[in-house]
Amino acid sequence: MSKSNNKSKTTQFAFPVKLIPYGDISFTEFLNSDGAQLLSTRTLGMNDYHKAVAILSTYQTLEICHAIQQAGHADLLDSDAMQDKIMDAVEKIIFENFDEMLTNFCDERTKLITQIEAKKGGV
Repeated sequence: MSKSNNKSKTTQFAFPVKLIPYGDISFTEFLNSDGAQLLSTRTLGMNDYHKAVAILSTYQTLEICHAIQQAGHADLLDSDAMQDKIMDAVEKIIFENFDEMLTNFCDERTKLITQIEAKKGGV
């Protein structure tokens, strides 16, 4: 009786992911991203809470994908399994840190508006 040892090899790695908007992707970069541009039309008619979740989720997903690319594993982003893991991670991050993330996001938004107004000669 022979025993077959068919073990599948799994590669695991860790990478740093910071809460938005204080990761590697700046607030301005996010606003200019394709994901943010799509949000402006897809969130029309949503209530404020759902808009906030959509914005924070998209921004945090972009941050995670960037971290994976920086770790040299951009090829993994094409995997459905990895995309599912990313979405699970984003959901967990948003659930555990919603208030802090929303506050930080709004602070960055206010800073950007102030900068724009100052360039225009306003406030």
